[in-house]
Amino acid sequence: MTPHIRVVAFLGNATKRERYSYVLPPLLGFNDREVRTSRQDTLHHEIWLRLAGWGPGNTIDTQGLSIVVIGTPVTCQEWARQLPLKLEEIVGKGRTVPVALIQHSAPHNWSAIDDPTGGFWSLFKTIGDMLDPTIEHITKPFPKSSPQNDGRWILQGKPEDFAVPATQVILDVSGGYRTYPVIASHALSLKLNELRRRHGPAPVPRYRVLCAVADASVGSDDGRVAPIWDLTSLVTATELSAGFDGFARYGRGDQLAEVLSDTKLPAAVGLGSAIKNWSDDLALMRIQSLLQSSTVELTNALSHRNEVAATYPPISDDLEKLAQRLAKAASHTSRSVEPVSRDGVTAAVHLASQLLATHRYAELAGLIRETLVSLWSLSSKESTTAPSITAAGFSDWRRGLDDFCGRSSSRWRPSAKRPKLEFPPPADGWGEQVRENIEKFYAQFADRRNDHLHWGFRYDAAKRTELHKELAQWLSELSTLVDEYLKVSGRPGS
Repeated sequence: MTPHIRVVAFLGNATKRERYSYVLPPLLGFNDREVRTSRQDTLHHEIWLRLAGWGPGNTIDTQGLSIVVIGTPVTCQEWARQLPLKLEEIVGKGRTVPVALIQHSAPHNWSAIDDPTGGFWSLFKTIGDMLDPTIEHITKPFPKSSPQNDGRWILQGKPEDFAVPATQVILDVSGGYRTYPVIASHALSLKLNELRRRHGPAPVPRYRVLCAVADASVGSDDGRVAPIWDLTSLVTATELSAGFDGFARYGRGDQLAEVLSDTKLPAAVGLGSAIKNWSDDLALMRIQSLLQSSTVELTNALSHRNEVAATYPPISDDLEKLAQRLAKAASHTSRSVEPVSRDGVTAAVHLASQLLATHRYAELAGLIRETLVSLWSLSSKESTTAPSITAAGFSDWRRGLDDFCGRSSSRWRPSAKRPKLEFPPPADGWGEQVRENIEKFYAQFADRRNDHLHWGFRYDAAKRTELHKELAQWLSELSTLVDEYLKVSGRPGS
Protein backbone atom coordinates (compact mmCIF):
# COMPACT_ATOMS: atom_id res chain seq x y z
CA MET A 1 0.00 0.00 0.00
CA THR A 2 1.25 3.47 -0.94
CA PRO A 3 1.94 5.50 2.23
CA HIS A 4 -0.63 8.18 2.97
CA ILE A 5 -0.48 10.47 5.99
CA ARG A 6 -3.58 12.21 7.26
CA VAL A 7 -3.50 15.04 9.76
CA VAL A 8 -6.66 15.50 11.87
CA ALA A 9 -6.54 18.75 13.80
CA PHE A 10 -8.63 21.08 15.92
CA LEU A 11 -7.83 24.74 15.35
CA GLY A 12 -9.10 27.63 17.39
CA ASN A 13 -9.30 31.32 16.66
CA ALA A 14 -7.37 31.99 13.45
CA THR A 15 -6.84 35.65 14.29
CA LYS A 16 -5.14 35.02 17.64
CA ARG A 17 -1.39 35.54 17.39
CA GLU A 18 1.13 35.00 20.15
CA ARG A 19 4.89 35.03 20.03
CA TYR A 20 5.73 31.33 20.40
CA SER A 21 8.20 29.14 18.60
CA TYR A 22 7.14 25.50 18.85
CA VAL A 23 9.73 22.79 19.45
CA LEU A 24 9.45 19.18 18.36
CA PRO A 25 11.20 16.90 20.89
CA PRO A 26 13.69 14.35 19.54
CA LEU A 27 11.49 11.44 20.65
CA LEU A 28 9.43 12.04 17.51
CA GLY A 29 12.21 10.58 15.47
CA PHE A 30 14.31 13.56 14.35
CA ASN A 31 18.06 13.63 14.78
CA ASP A 32 17.99 17.30 15.56
CA ARG A 33 18.02 18.15 19.22
CA GLU A 34 15.24 20.61 18.49
CA VAL A 35 13.13 21.22 15.42
CA ARG A 36 11.58 24.66 15.57
CA THR A 37 8.91 26.26 13.51
CA SER A 38 10.10 29.06 11.31
CA ARG A 39 7.59 31.61 12.54
CA GLN A 40 6.74 32.94 15.94
CA ASP A 41 3.02 32.48 16.26
CA THR A 42 0.52 29.90 17.46
CA LEU A 43 0.58 27.96 14.20
CA HIS A 44 2.54 24.75 14.06
CA HIS A 45 1.55 23.47 10.63
CA GLU A 46 5.20 23.12 9.77
CA ILE A 47 5.41 20.28 12.27
CA TRP A 48 2.67 18.38 10.42
CA LEU A 49 4.57 18.72 7.20
CA ARG A 50 7.91 17.77 8.74
CA LEU A 51 6.31 14.57 10.01
CA ALA A 52 4.98 13.94 6.50
CA GLY A 53 8.50 14.00 5.11
CA TRP A 54 8.94 17.63 4.22
CA GLY A 55 12.06 19.47 5.19
CA PRO A 56 14.41 22.16 3.99
CA GLY A 57 15.29 21.45 0.37
CA ASN A 58 12.56 18.79 0.00
CA THR A 59 9.17 18.92 -1.62
CA ILE A 60 5.95 17.30 -0.46
CA ASP A 61 4.15 14.64 -2.41
CA THR A 62 0.68 16.03 -2.00
CA GLN A 63 -0.81 12.70 -3.07
CA GLY A 64 0.58 11.19 0.11
CA LEU A 65 -0.81 13.79 2.50
CA SER A 66 -4.19 15.20 3.47
CA ILE A 67 -5.20 17.57 6.25
CA VAL A 68 -8.58 17.56 7.99
CA VAL A 69 -9.51 20.47 10.25
CA ILE A 70 -12.48 20.14 12.62
CA GLY A 71 -14.09 23.27 13.95
CA THR A 72 -17.15 25.41 14.50
CA PRO A 73 -18.69 27.45 11.65
CA VAL A 74 -16.76 30.53 12.78
CA THR A 75 -13.47 28.62 12.98
CA CYS A 76 -13.96 27.04 9.57
CA GLN A 77 -14.79 30.38 7.99
CA GLU A 78 -11.67 32.02 9.47
CA TRP A 79 -9.32 29.22 8.48
CA ALA A 80 -10.81 28.99 5.00
CA ARG A 81 -9.13 32.31 4.29
CA GLN A 82 -5.88 31.87 6.19
CA LEU A 83 -4.89 28.19 6.12
CA PRO A 84 -4.11 27.95 2.36
CA LEU A 85 -1.80 30.96 2.64
CA LYS A 86 -0.03 29.59 5.72
CA LEU A 87 0.56 26.21 4.07
CA GLU A 88 1.80 27.83 0.89
CA GLU A 89 4.38 29.72 2.91
CA ILE A 90 5.78 26.40 4.05
CA VAL A 91 5.58 24.18 0.95
CA GLY A 92 6.28 26.84 -1.65
CA LYS A 93 4.20 28.99 -3.94
CA GLY A 94 2.10 27.10 -6.45
CA ARG A 95 2.05 23.83 -4.47
CA THR A 96 -1.21 22.66 -2.94
CA VAL A 97 -1.78 20.51 0.14
CA PRO A 98 -5.25 18.83 0.21
CA VAL A 99 -7.30 20.33 3.06
CA ALA A 100 -10.85 19.56 4.23
CA LEU A 101 -12.88 21.55 6.75
CA ILE A 102 -15.23 19.50 8.91
CA GLN A 103 -17.81 21.70 10.55
CA HIS A 104 -19.81 20.82 13.66
CA SER A 105 -22.43 22.63 15.68
CA ALA A 106 -21.48 25.53 17.88
CA PRO A 107 -21.00 24.55 21.55
CA HIS A 108 -23.74 26.81 22.85
CA ASN A 109 -26.21 24.72 20.89
CA TRP A 110 -25.00 21.40 22.24
CA SER A 111 -27.30 19.22 24.27
CA ALA A 112 -26.34 17.37 27.43
CA ILE A 113 -23.78 14.58 27.01
CA ASP A 114 -26.32 11.92 27.96
CA ASP A 115 -28.62 12.98 25.11
CA PRO A 116 -27.94 10.43 22.32
CA THR A 117 -28.91 12.99 19.69
CA GLY A 118 -26.93 15.85 21.20
CA GLY A 119 -23.96 17.70 19.86
CA PHE A 120 -21.38 15.90 21.96
CA TRP A 121 -22.24 12.58 20.38
CA SER A 122 -22.41 14.22 16.96
CA LEU A 123 -18.88 15.57 17.44
CA PHE A 124 -17.77 12.19 18.82
CA LYS A 125 -18.97 10.45 15.66
CA THR A 126 -17.44 13.12 13.43
CA ILE A 127 -14.00 12.67 15.01
CA GLY A 128 -14.29 8.89 14.76
CA ASP A 129 -15.18 9.16 11.06
CA MET A 130 -12.12 11.32 10.40
CA LEU A 131 -9.87 8.84 12.21
CA ASP A 132 -11.05 5.98 10.03
CA PRO A 133 -8.49 4.81 7.43
CA THR A 134 -10.94 5.74 4.68
CA ILE A 135 -13.05 8.90 4.78
CA GLU A 136 -16.27 8.97 2.81
CA HIS A 137 -18.43 11.79 1.54
CA ILE A 138 -16.02 14.72 1.37
CA THR A 139 -17.06 15.96 -2.04
CA LYS A 140 -18.33 19.54 -1.79
CA PRO A 141 -16.20 22.68 -2.20
CA PHE A 142 -16.25 25.09 0.69
CA PRO A 143 -18.95 27.75 0.11
CA LYS A 144 -18.06 31.40 -0.14
CA SER A 145 -20.76 32.32 2.32
CA SER A 146 -20.72 30.92 5.83
CA PRO A 147 -22.67 27.65 5.98
CA GLN A 148 -25.30 27.27 8.66
CA ASN A 149 -25.41 23.48 9.00
CA ASP A 150 -22.87 20.76 9.76
CA GLY A 151 -20.91 19.80 6.69
CA ARG A 152 -17.77 18.36 5.17
CA TRP A 153 -16.08 20.72 2.75
CA ILE A 154 -13.02 20.54 0.51
CA LEU A 155 -10.98 23.69 0.93
CA GLN A 156 -8.34 22.67 -1.56
CA GLY A 157 -7.58 19.44 -3.36
CA LYS A 158 -9.86 16.81 -4.89
CA PRO A 159 -12.29 14.26 -3.37
CA GLU A 160 -9.96 11.37 -4.20
CA ASP A 161 -7.24 12.94 -2.01
CA PHE A 162 -9.37 12.11 1.03
CA ALA A 163 -10.63 8.72 -0.15
CA VAL A 164 -7.13 7.19 -0.10
CA PRO A 165 -6.79 4.84 2.93
CA ALA A 166 -4.47 6.40 5.50
CA THR A 167 -1.42 4.41 6.60
CA GLN A 168 -0.63 6.95 9.34
CA VAL A 169 -2.94 9.36 11.15
CA ILE A 170 -1.57 12.32 13.10
CA LEU A 171 -4.14 13.57 15.61
CA ASP A 172 -3.35 17.11 16.76
CA VAL A 173 -5.35 18.02 19.88
CA SER A 174 -3.71 21.40 20.46
CA GLY A 175 -6.45 23.75 19.33
CA GLY A 176 -10.12 24.34 19.91
CA TYR A 177 -12.07 23.91 23.13
CA ARG A 178 -10.54 22.16 26.12
CA THR A 179 -13.09 19.36 25.82
CA TYR A 180 -11.69 18.34 22.42
CA PRO A 181 -8.75 16.23 23.70
CA VAL A 182 -11.03 14.28 26.04
CA ILE A 183 -13.60 13.55 23.35
CA ALA A 184 -10.91 12.81 20.75
CA SER A 185 -9.00 10.39 22.98
CA HIS A 186 -12.11 8.31 23.64
CA ALA A 187 -13.12 8.47 19.99
CA LEU A 188 -9.66 7.18 19.05
CA SER A 189 -9.85 4.32 21.57
CA LEU A 190 -13.21 3.21 20.22
CA LYS A 191 -12.01 3.56 16.63
CA LEU A 192 -8.97 1.37 17.36
CA ASN A 193 -11.18 -1.31 18.92
CA GLU A 194 -13.53 -1.13 15.94
CA LEU A 195 -10.69 -1.44 13.45
CA ARG A 196 -9.20 -4.44 15.23
CA ARG A 197 -12.60 -6.14 15.14
CA ARG A 198 -13.12 -5.22 11.52
CA HIS A 199 -12.14 -7.82 8.95
CA GLY A 200 -10.79 -6.43 5.72
CA PRO A 201 -7.70 -5.97 3.60
CA ALA A 202 -6.75 -2.55 5.00
CA PRO A 203 -4.42 -2.77 8.03
CA VAL A 204 -4.87 -0.60 11.12
CA PRO A 205 -2.99 2.65 10.44
CA ARG A 206 -0.33 3.96 12.75
CA TYR A 207 -1.76 6.66 15.01
CA ARG A 208 0.19 9.50 16.62
CA VAL A 209 -1.25 12.01 19.06
CA LEU A 210 0.42 15.44 19.30
CA CYS A 211 -0.28 18.47 21.43
CA ALA A 212 1.38 21.89 21.22
CA VAL A 213 1.48 23.18 24.79
CA ALA A 214 1.77 26.94 25.03
CA ASP A 215 1.23 26.79 28.80
CA ALA A 216 4.55 24.93 29.12
CA SER A 217 6.52 27.59 27.23
CA VAL A 218 9.82 28.99 28.50
CA GLY A 219 11.91 32.00 27.61
CA SER A 220 11.42 35.74 27.21
CA ASP A 221 8.25 37.40 26.02
CA ASP A 222 9.83 38.16 22.67
CA GLY A 223 10.89 34.61 21.96
CA ARG A 224 9.14 32.06 24.07
CA VAL A 225 9.57 28.38 23.16
CA ALA A 226 6.70 25.90 23.66
CA PRO A 227 6.98 22.11 23.32
CA ILE A 228 4.96 19.83 21.13
CA TRP A 229 4.30 16.72 23.18
CA ASP A 230 3.93 13.27 21.66
CA LEU A 231 1.15 11.53 23.61
CA THR A 232 1.05 8.41 21.43
CA SER A 233 2.46 6.13 24.12
CA LEU A 234 -0.57 6.85 26.31
CA VAL A 235 -2.88 5.56 23.59
CA THR A 236 -0.69 2.51 23.05
CA ALA A 237 -0.61 1.77 26.78
CA THR A 238 -4.42 1.88 26.88
CA GLU A 239 -4.57 -0.57 23.98
CA LEU A 240 -2.05 -2.86 25.66
CA SER A 241 -4.04 -2.83 28.88
CA ALA A 242 -7.20 -3.79 26.96
CA GLY A 243 -5.26 -6.56 25.23
CA PHE A 244 -3.99 -7.92 28.55
CA ASP A 245 -7.55 -7.84 29.88
CA GLY A 246 -8.76 -10.04 27.03
CA PHE A 247 -5.78 -12.34 27.37
CA ALA A 248 -6.14 -12.76 31.13
CA ARG A 249 -9.93 -13.19 31.11
CA TYR A 250 -10.47 -15.22 27.95
CA GLY A 251 -7.06 -16.64 27.02
CA ARG A 252 -6.95 -15.07 23.57
CA GLY A 253 -3.82 -13.11 22.74
CA ASP A 254 -4.61 -11.90 19.21
CA GLN A 255 -5.29 -8.25 20.07
CA LEU A 256 -2.45 -8.06 22.58
CA ALA A 257 -0.03 -9.57 20.09
CA GLU A 258 -1.12 -7.14 17.38
CA VAL A 259 -0.67 -4.06 19.56
CA LEU A 260 2.72 -5.28 20.83
CA SER A 261 3.87 -5.85 17.26
CA ASP A 262 2.68 -2.39 16.21
CA THR A 263 4.96 -0.75 18.79
CA LYS A 264 8.02 -1.68 16.70
CA LEU A 265 9.91 -2.16 19.98
CA PRO A 266 12.00 -5.35 19.43
CA ALA A 267 11.27 -6.81 22.89
CA ALA A 268 7.56 -6.05 22.50
CA VAL A 269 7.42 -7.48 18.97
CA GLY A 270 9.03 -10.72 20.15
CA LEU A 271 6.65 -10.92 23.11
CA GLY A 272 3.66 -10.35 20.84
CA SER A 273 4.68 -13.18 18.52
CA ALA A 274 5.21 -15.53 21.48
CA ILE A 275 1.83 -14.68 23.02
CA LYS A 276 0.07 -15.28 19.69
CA ASN A 277 1.71 -18.69 19.20
CA TRP A 278 1.04 -19.78 22.78
CA SER A 279 -2.64 -18.76 22.80
CA ASP A 280 -3.18 -20.42 19.40
CA ASP A 281 -1.66 -23.68 20.64
CA LEU A 282 -3.89 -23.56 23.72
CA ALA A 283 -7.02 -22.87 21.65
CA LEU A 284 -6.19 -25.53 19.06
CA MET A 285 -5.13 -28.03 21.75
CA ARG A 286 -1.59 -28.70 20.44
CA ILE A 287 0.05 -30.26 23.51
CA GLN A 288 3.36 -31.11 21.86
CA SER A 289 3.87 -27.57 20.62
CA LEU A 290 2.86 -26.15 24.01
CA LEU A 291 5.38 -28.28 25.89
CA GLN A 292 8.28 -28.19 23.46
CA SER A 293 7.92 -24.84 21.72
CA SER A 294 5.41 -22.09 22.50
CA THR A 295 5.67 -22.16 26.31
CA VAL A 296 9.46 -22.11 26.06
CA GLU A 297 9.27 -19.28 23.53
CA LEU A 298 6.91 -17.24 25.71
CA THR A 299 9.04 -17.77 28.80
CA ASN A 300 12.13 -16.53 26.94
CA ALA A 301 10.23 -13.51 25.61
CA LEU A 302 9.03 -12.62 29.11
CA SER A 303 12.63 -12.51 30.31
CA HIS A 304 12.82 -9.18 28.40
CA ARG A 305 9.63 -7.80 29.95
CA ASN A 306 11.49 -5.02 31.78
CA GLU A 307 12.39 -3.50 28.40
CA VAL A 308 8.71 -3.38 27.48
CA ALA A 309 7.68 -2.08 30.90
CA ALA A 310 10.26 0.72 30.68
CA THR A 311 8.51 2.11 27.58
CA TYR A 312 4.96 1.36 28.77
CA PRO A 313 4.96 1.50 32.60
CA PRO A 314 1.17 0.98 33.01
CA ILE A 315 1.48 -2.66 31.88
CA SER A 316 4.38 -3.52 34.19
CA ASP A 317 2.12 -5.35 36.67
CA ASP A 318 0.37 -7.21 33.83
CA LEU A 319 3.70 -8.50 32.54
CA GLU A 320 4.75 -9.67 36.02
CA LYS A 321 1.45 -11.47 36.59
CA LEU A 322 1.73 -13.21 33.24
CA ALA A 323 5.24 -14.40 34.06
CA GLN A 324 4.05 -15.70 37.44
CA ARG A 325 1.06 -17.51 35.89
CA LEU A 326 3.29 -19.25 33.41
CA ALA A 327 6.15 -20.10 35.75
CA LYS A 328 4.87 -23.46 37.08
CA ALA A 329 4.05 -24.85 33.65
CA ALA A 330 7.26 -23.44 32.20
CA SER A 331 9.37 -25.25 34.80
CA HIS A 332 8.27 -28.56 33.28
CA THR A 333 8.66 -27.67 29.60
CA SER A 334 11.67 -27.93 27.30
CA ARG A 335 12.55 -28.66 23.69
CA SER A 336 12.84 -32.37 24.51
CA VAL A 337 10.02 -33.01 27.02
CA GLU A 338 7.48 -35.64 25.92
CA PRO A 339 3.73 -35.21 26.56
CA VAL A 340 3.61 -38.74 28.03
CA SER A 341 6.16 -38.18 30.79
CA ARG A 342 6.37 -36.96 34.37
CA ASP A 343 7.08 -33.41 33.22
CA GLY A 344 4.46 -33.69 30.49
CA VAL A 345 1.54 -34.53 32.78
CA THR A 346 2.70 -32.05 35.43
CA ALA A 347 2.85 -29.21 32.91
CA ALA A 348 -0.54 -30.29 31.54
CA VAL A 349 -2.16 -29.77 34.95
CA HIS A 350 -0.79 -26.22 35.15
CA LEU A 351 -1.93 -25.49 31.59
CA ALA A 352 -5.37 -26.87 32.48
CA SER A 353 -5.59 -24.36 35.34
CA GLN A 354 -5.12 -21.56 32.76
CA LEU A 355 -8.00 -22.99 30.75
CA LEU A 356 -10.24 -23.03 33.81
CA ALA A 357 -9.30 -19.46 34.73
CA THR A 358 -10.15 -18.25 31.22
CA HIS A 359 -13.41 -20.24 30.94
CA ARG A 360 -12.10 -22.43 28.11
CA TYR A 361 -14.25 -25.36 29.13
CA ALA A 362 -14.17 -27.52 26.01
CA GLU A 363 -10.39 -27.39 25.80
CA LEU A 364 -10.21 -28.10 29.54
CA ALA A 365 -12.38 -31.22 29.30
CA GLY A 366 -10.25 -32.52 26.45
CA LEU A 367 -6.97 -31.90 28.25
CA ILE A 368 -8.17 -33.57 31.45
CA ARG A 369 -9.15 -36.66 29.52
CA GLU A 370 -5.88 -36.90 27.59
CA THR A 371 -3.82 -36.31 30.73
CA LEU A 372 -5.68 -39.14 32.48
CA VAL A 373 -4.79 -41.51 29.65
CA SER A 374 -1.13 -40.47 29.78
CA LEU A 375 -1.09 -40.79 33.55
CA TRP A 376 -2.52 -44.30 33.38
CA SER A 377 0.30 -45.32 31.06
CA LEU A 378 2.93 -43.85 33.35
CA SER A 379 1.48 -45.67 36.36
CA SER A 380 1.82 -49.08 34.68
CA LYS A 381 5.43 -49.29 35.76
CA GLU A 382 8.19 -47.08 37.09
CA SER A 383 9.83 -46.33 33.76
CA THR A 384 7.40 -45.74 30.94
CA THR A 385 7.77 -47.47 27.60
CA ALA A 386 5.73 -44.85 25.80
CA PRO A 387 7.07 -44.09 22.31
CA SER A 388 7.82 -40.52 21.32
CA ILE A 389 4.81 -38.58 20.07
CA THR A 390 6.65 -38.14 16.78
CA ALA A 391 7.26 -41.88 16.35
CA ALA A 392 5.42 -43.73 13.57
CA GLY A 393 3.76 -46.16 15.97
CA PHE A 394 2.55 -43.61 18.50
CA SER A 395 -1.03 -43.35 17.15
CA ASP A 396 -1.66 -47.10 17.36
CA TRP A 397 -0.04 -47.22 20.79
CA ARG A 398 -2.26 -44.38 21.96
CA ARG A 399 -5.43 -46.03 20.67
CA GLY A 400 -4.56 -49.23 22.47
CA LEU A 401 -3.86 -47.22 25.60
CA ASP A 402 -7.29 -45.57 25.35
CA ASP A 403 -8.86 -49.01 25.23
CA PHE A 404 -7.14 -50.33 28.33
CA CYS A 405 -7.58 -47.15 30.29
CA GLY A 406 -11.31 -47.19 29.67
CA ARG A 407 -11.69 -50.89 30.51
CA SER A 408 -13.53 -51.47 27.28
CA SER A 409 -11.38 -54.03 25.55
CA SER A 410 -14.47 -55.80 24.27
CA ARG A 411 -15.02 -52.93 21.83
CA TRP A 412 -11.50 -53.17 20.47
CA ARG A 413 -11.19 -55.00 17.18
CA PRO A 414 -7.59 -55.83 16.43
CA SER A 415 -6.29 -55.62 12.89
CA ALA A 416 -2.98 -55.56 11.12
CA LYS A 417 -2.88 -51.77 11.42
CA ARG A 418 -4.36 -51.62 14.91
CA PRO A 419 -3.04 -54.51 16.95
CA LYS A 420 -4.27 -55.13 20.44
CA LEU A 421 -1.61 -53.92 22.83
CA GLU A 422 -0.74 -55.35 26.18
CA PHE A 423 0.20 -53.16 29.14
CA PRO A 424 1.94 -54.83 32.07
CA PRO A 425 0.58 -54.39 35.56
CA PRO A 426 2.54 -52.44 38.13
CA ALA A 427 5.70 -54.24 39.15
CA ASP A 428 5.62 -55.56 42.68
CA GLY A 429 2.55 -53.54 43.49
CA TRP A 430 4.24 -50.29 42.46
CA GLY A 431 1.58 -47.68 41.71
CA GLU A 432 -1.29 -50.17 41.91
CA GLN A 433 -3.51 -47.96 44.05
CA VAL A 434 -2.69 -44.94 41.90
CA ARG A 435 -3.76 -46.74 38.75
CA GLU A 436 -6.98 -47.93 40.36
CA ASN A 437 -7.76 -44.33 41.33
CA ILE A 438 -7.05 -43.18 37.77
CA GLU A 439 -9.31 -45.88 36.32
CA LYS A 440 -12.12 -45.01 38.72
CA PHE A 441 -11.93 -41.31 37.90
CA TYR A 442 -11.67 -42.00 34.17
CA ALA A 443 -14.81 -44.15 34.19
CA GLN A 444 -16.75 -41.30 35.86
CA PHE A 445 -15.25 -38.53 33.78
CA ALA A 446 -15.40 -40.08 30.30
CA ASP A 447 -19.19 -39.92 30.12
CA ARG A 448 -19.33 -36.30 31.25
CA ARG A 449 -16.55 -35.34 28.84
CA ASN A 450 -18.43 -36.91 25.91
CA ASP A 451 -21.61 -35.13 26.95
CA HIS A 452 -19.67 -31.86 27.05
CA LEU A 453 -17.74 -32.11 23.78
CA HIS A 454 -20.69 -33.50 21.82
CA TRP A 455 -22.89 -30.52 22.75
CA GLY A 456 -25.35 -32.53 24.83
CA PHE A 457 -26.78 -34.57 21.94
CA ARG A 458 -28.30 -37.16 24.27
CA TYR A 459 -31.52 -37.60 26.18
CA ASP A 460 -29.87 -37.29 29.61
CA ALA A 461 -27.58 -34.35 28.85
CA ALA A 462 -26.19 -32.60 31.89
CA LYS A 463 -27.36 -29.11 32.68
CA ARG A 464 -25.11 -26.15 32.07
CA THR A 465 -24.85 -25.41 35.79
CA GLU A 466 -23.79 -28.98 36.53
CA LEU A 467 -20.95 -28.96 34.01
CA HIS A 468 -19.72 -25.57 35.15
CA LYS A 469 -19.59 -26.67 38.78
CA GLU A 470 -17.92 -29.99 38.05
CA LEU A 471 -15.09 -28.66 35.91
CA ALA A 472 -13.16 -27.20 38.84
CA GLN A 473 -13.68 -30.46 40.75
CA TRP A 474 -12.41 -32.53 37.82
CA LEU A 475 -9.26 -30.46 37.59
CA SER A 476 -8.71 -30.69 41.34
CA GLU A 477 -9.00 -34.50 41.23
CA LEU A 478 -6.62 -34.68 38.28
CA SER A 479 -4.08 -32.60 40.17
CA THR A 480 -4.37 -34.95 43.16
CA LEU A 481 -3.82 -37.99 40.93
CA VAL A 482 -0.72 -36.45 39.38
CA ASP A 483 0.67 -35.69 42.83
CA GLU A 484 -0.02 -39.30 43.93
CA TYR A 485 1.77 -40.64 40.87
CA LEU A 486 4.79 -38.38 41.39
CA LYS A 487 4.98 -39.43 45.04
CA VAL A 488 4.97 -43.18 44.42
CA SER A 489 7.33 -42.86 41.46
CA GLY A 490 9.88 -41.18 43.68
CA ARG A 491 9.51 -37.55 42.60
CA PRO A 492 7.21 -35.12 44.40
CA GLY A 493 5.18 -32.68 42.37
CA SER A 494 5.66 -28.95 42.21
